[in-house]
Amino acid sequence: MHLGIHTKSHIINQVTLVRLIQLCVILIAIGTPLIESHFIHPAFIKLIVQNTESEAIRTAHRLQRIVLEDYQDGKLVVSSRTIRQLKEAEVDYDLWKSKIFNHDGEVLYSSHEKDIGSLNRHSYFHNQVANGNSFAKLVKKDSSTLEGQMIERDVVETYIPMMKNGNFIGAFELYYDISNRREALDSHMDWVDKMLLLLSSIAIFAAFVIGLGYKRVQKIREEYELELIEMATKDKLTNLYNRRSFESRLIQDIQHYQEFQTELSVIIFDVDHFKFVNDTYGHQAGDCVLTLLADVAKKSIRKNDIIARYGGEEFIILLPNTGKNGAKVIAEELRQAVQDTAYDASTYKILITISLGVACICDVKSPNLDKLIKHADDALYHAKHNGRNQVCYMQTQISEQNKKQANVSLRTDPLLDS
Repeated sequence: MHLGIHTKSHIINQVTLVRLIQLCVILIAIGTPLIESHFIHPAFIKLIVQNTESEAIRTAHRLQRIVLEDYQDGKLVVSSRTIRQLKEAEVDYDLWKSKIFNHDGEVLYSSHEKDIGSLNRHSYFHNQVANGNSFAKLVKKDSSTLEGQMIERDVVETYIPMMKNGNFIGAFELYYDISNRREALDSHMDWVDKMLLLLSSIAIFAAFVIGLGYKRVQKIREEYELELIEMATKDKLTNLYNRRSFESRLIQDIQHYQEFQTELSVIIFDVDHFKFVNDTYGHQAGDCVLTLLADVAKKSIRKNDIIARYGGEEFIILLPNTGKNGAKVIAEELRQAVQDTAYDASTYKILITISLGVACICDVKSPNLDKLIKHADDALYHAKHNGRNQVCYMQTQISEQNKKQANVSLRTDPLLDS
């Protein structure tokens, strides 16, 4: 009669999982371009600087053999012959600029002569390079073209110490122009960025498609589950609750009565002379009569009342929080509504009436499902044998004189003449 708690919990868990998948896809789609621009791209540039530093160290070791030929009396000097060889090496090793420092940081040689004689006062020179460690950094430098225009270049400055017998005697500063490599990397990463943005857009679109698709599948599934529930709890012909689901609800209400003493009544009714309808007009017409009766009954009862097809042409109504007087009023209204309604076929009309039996739980000793329904069924039986098309209410009284024989006398209390 309602969707099970476990089924609802399972559906909620699935919805949560799909939402998490969507969120993860969207976060990855948004985060991947950011990771590329903030981590991957800088990592490649750092790798270029590291490779350039390694290249500078190899170049410096070759140049050091030339420079050390002028080392004498504990002093590093640069002769004209050495300068000539250094200028040739700058071309051979594709150096943008080079310098040679003595151990105090004074520039002994520079491919830009204006630097000669200046002092290097940077802390990294005196703390790191002077202790025998190389140092590299990426800087921007202005450079003039053949046309005299100034352009900004990406240059890697690398300091490589010169050591002799474990003592620091000077250092090289080699400049490598990596502008072309940087431009090639940037161009490649621009292409990667565009691809990532495209893939991210596709991923985000896919996440929304997944959501929409799952929502559609979930809707179909819920409709299917509701259909299964309907098949398990409803009567196919009349679309009323079936006997099994009705009894399940009635058991709950009886337990509620036993705990809180709330009133509860039941009405059982069926079609008078239904066999005559089937034999005269056919079973298809009989089914139409039952469907019409179900519609009339649903309109006649209250919103909280439960009606079910109990079997064949027999129907049963559960009236929560209703005593016998209220139940008899509802039963009589239903009897009158059915009597005023006819099944209208194309060539004939079928007039029907019903007989109804009413039982109230407060008149049942040690009430349970079987006893309450039997009381209502006994009342229906009495209505049938007392002329049909009427409401009967049976109240059981057990007298002290015949308790031993357990004989039950029934007092008839119909609303209409029996």
